[in-house]
Order: sequence, then structure tokens, then C-alpha cells
Amino acid sequence: MIRAIALAYDTDQDHVVSAFKKTGTLGWRPKSVHCKKKRKHSDIEVSKVYDALFSVANEGGQGSQEKKIGLLAGLLSSMDALSARYLARIPLDKLRLGFSDMTMLDSLSWMVAGDKSLRPVLETTYNVRPDIGYLAQTVKSDGVKGLSHIHAKVGAPILASLCARLPNADEMIKKMGEVAVEQNMMA
Repeated sequence: MIRAIALAYDTDQDHVVSAFKKTGTLGWRPKSVHCKKKRKHSDIEVSKVYDALFSVANEGGQGSQEKKIGLLAGLLSSMDALSARYLARIPLDKLRLGFSDMTMLDSLSWMVAGDKSLRPVLETTYNVRPDIGYLAQTVKSDGVKGLSHIHAKVGAPILASLCARLPNADEMIKKMGEVAVEQNMMA
């Protein structure tokens, strides 16, 4: 992204890195560079941005890194400062919009049930297939019942499940049933 920003705004990579170190995010860099350059921008449709990012993601083979940088630089330079700020964050997965996937699960529950009551079902499915877009599409087309047909997909990560904390060994044994315990001889 540093190289794409430098290329888009005809500036030195060290300049971009320096600004990144000051602000802590590359999302702020395009705005400040863009303002200095006073570039004109054209209105670009969301679908065009999606198509361009999809092309970047699918680019492969010899010289693909340079092609990706060129595509991103072209896209950045065609945008106004605010749009470029958020575009720079998309490939880095650091949007910093103030909401998370869990907020989206809550919103899906509100969409269907009018409250957060469906959050546990949605979250369980999300842990198997962490793709908010796919979950939303399924809920929209098939309702909550459609979630039962969602399974893990090869190539899509499965989120790790955290263990539940219990207050003491008695509670642990009660939850697990029969257990084997070994005495600590070091004490």
C-alpha cells in the first residue's frame, strides 16, 4: 500500500512511511498527499471500485505485485481525498469505522426479529463461516432457517472458539463429567 500511495500521488515512499509513523495509519496518508497535490477527481461508482479491488485480489503470476500496485495507484489517484482515505484501508483490513462484525450480526438480528434475540444463532454460524456478506445474503433470501445449511468451506477460515471460564475445579469436573487427574509431585 505504501508503494501504491507513493505512485498514486507522485511522492517518495519515505515520505509516505514518515507520515504513517506519525499518524499510525496509511488511511490518513492519501488525504494529506492528495490535498497537497490538488488533483482533480472524478466521481467513481462503488461498483467500479469493487470491480477494481476484485481485479487486484485476483491478479496472480509473474509481475502480479507490480500490476496490483498499479491498479491500486490508479484507483487512489482517481478519487477525492476522503474516498482515497477509506480505499487505502480496505486492502489492509483496517477500516476503523467504529463497528465490527458483531455489530453487523446484531443488525441482521434486528432486521429479521426486531431485536438481538437471533444473535446467538447468527454468531454460531459466523464462527463456522465468517463471511458477513454471505450470511446477510442467506438471511435475506432464506431467512434464519437458511443458516442451518451453512457449513465450513474449503479456503474460508473457521474462527477459533474460546473456552468458557469456570470458577473452580469442582465446576470443571461437573461440566466435563469423569476426568483423570494427576498429582503434582513438584510441590
